This record gives sequence, C-alpha cells and structure tokens, in this order.
Amino acid sequence: MKKILLGIAAFLVVLSGGAGAGSALLGGGSGRINTYNKTVLNAATAASTTASAVVNIGSFAQLYWTVGATSASATIKFACSFADSQPTFTDARTATNTWDYIDITDVEDESSIDGDTGVLLVSGSTDTRLFQMENTGYKWCTTFQTDWYEGTLKVTVLGSTNY
Repeated sequence: MKKILLGIAAFLVVLSGGAGAGSALLGGGSGRINTYNKTVLNAATAASTTASAVVNIGSFAQLYWTVGATSASATIKFACSFADSQPTFTDARTATNTWDYIDITDVEDESSIDGDTGVLLVSGSTDTRLFQMENTGYKWCTTFQTDWYEGTLKVTVLGSTNY
C-alpha cells in the first residue's frame, strides 16, 4: 500500500511540474502567468518626433509600467481606451474616437497620480519610475509625453494575468 501511495505522490509531483511547483501554487513561488512586455517608447529624445506605440492589453488583468529617464524634463501621461478597434490617440477625443487619460499608482509609495496631471519628471531627471494599474476593461493603452524639453525617455509596459 505504501508503494502505491508513494507512486501516486510522485506522479502528482511530475504532473505539477516538479518539486518546486507546490510553492508556486501556494503563492510563494515563481513568476507571473501570461506575461507580455512591450516597449511603448524607446530611447526617444525631446527633439525627435517619435510617437509612443499603442499596445493591445485587453487580455491582462494588471499592467506594470516602467519609465526610464536620462537627463529628462517632461510630463508623462498614460491613456487607455475601452474601444474594440484601436483609437487614434493623437486625434481629439470624440464619440467615435474614445480614449482618456487614466489614473495610475506609483509603486514607490502607492500614491495615485491623476491621469490629466501625469507624472512630472523634474528638470534634468535621471531616474527609473515604476507604476501599476488594474485593467478594468481597457483594450488599448499608450503614453503621451508633454512639456518635453530635454533628455531621453524609455517606457515599457508589462501585462500580467496575475500578481
């Protein structure tokens, strides 16, 4: 009987992906499920006309944004849309081009940043900032760089189906 029970236990360990899988199933283990990391803006400068990429984030429950700045003075705003088809974020918001600036949370101190205000990078900032947001039904997201006077920016987004 012991051999049968040990055999069943070994079989279950193999099915679950190995001995370390149990801790992941209990929340103490590794990684996120279905991650997606996309560069939205890559090494763009204030003098460039680089537009931010629009990303389809509809299948992700959480979004984690990274803003890397080198000697930058700018304001970063995050914008999303519930629309089925990709809106034109560079055009005015209308009844048929639906999008808005969104509120995000600063990971450092869990402060909420209003979407219309955005994230201010103080004159000459060289910093990396991390933000998170819950996806409450958005399908499309992007960023806007406003009041951009100097420096280089890189923005990435990581989508995840769990924490």
